[in-house]
Amino acid sequence: LIYYFRTKEGKKKFDIISLRIPFLGAVLQKIFLIRFSENISTLVSAGISINKALQVTRDTVTNHIYKNIISEVEKEVSEGEKISSVLIKHPKHVPVFVVQMIKVGEETGKLNKTLMEIVNFYQKEVKRTVDTFTSLLEPILIVILGVAVAFLAISVLSPLYGALGDI
Repeated sequence: LIYYFRTKEGKKKFDIISLRIPFLGAVLQKIFLIRFSENISTLVSAGISINKALQVTRDTVTNHIYKNIISEVEKEVSEGEKISSVLIKHPKHVPVFVVQMIKVGEETGKLNKTLMEIVNFYQKEVKRTVDTFTSLLEPILIVILGVAVAFLAISVLSPLYGALGDI
């Protein structure tokens, strides 16, 4: 499996599968949206054109699905479309909240500030999710370790009691 997932086809499958995992997929989606928004915002703030910013962002995103979405956005924007009108076609991977925020940024002319608001929102969301996960994981690990120690104690002590019972 490791060798398969390192191939180009395997990487595509892994990207699709990783976004479908119930808890992990939502966190990964938010992380990709953070990267997308932060890169575009930084590059546009630096005075780089949106098309060039989209090209650079496409190269920094590691997920195949999001690379294709960014490529499509880049193509459509170069033909005169707005970013929000292209992203709305991908509701499974880009939430409506992000599309609406980008649309507001395009209409007001403050796209970079709006994208940074998206980044701030999703960073807080990811931090909250990870904190919740770790707080739930702690008691689960304690129970698992308790069961393992009990199993180990029983497996060591039962032969001793058996041997002492024969005497």
